[in-house]
Amino acid sequence: MPCQRRYPEPTGNGTRLLLDRLEIPGLREAATPERVRVAVNGADPRLVAGARVRLLAILQPPPEPSLPGGFDFARKAWFERIGGVGFSLGAPRAVELAGAWRAPVVKAAAE
Repeated sequence: MPCQRRYPEPTGNGTRLLLDRLEIPGLREAATPERVRVAVNGADPRLVAGARVRLLAILQPPPEPSLPGGFDFARKAWFERIGGVGFSLGAPRAVELAGAWRAPVVKAAAE
């Protein structure tokens, strides 16, 4: 059975986030990766799986193997639909979702 990672994932230096439903200014929707994995140093205590966040990050394509026959993270990332990896230039901030739809969702989750 494959190992399932939980995000946010604590690391030695901070936290690793797997972000989806991205909005990247200046990048067409068709060119936006489906998911990105970002390392952050600080974390908002409200940051939980499913939270909407805003952050500034440096992103690159998933790296190729560093040695012939070495671990191919780019291949693994392709199967996990991760189109970019990188690091945050500051702590991510949780963004409150406004709108009437949120109240019924919160109420249903509490029941």
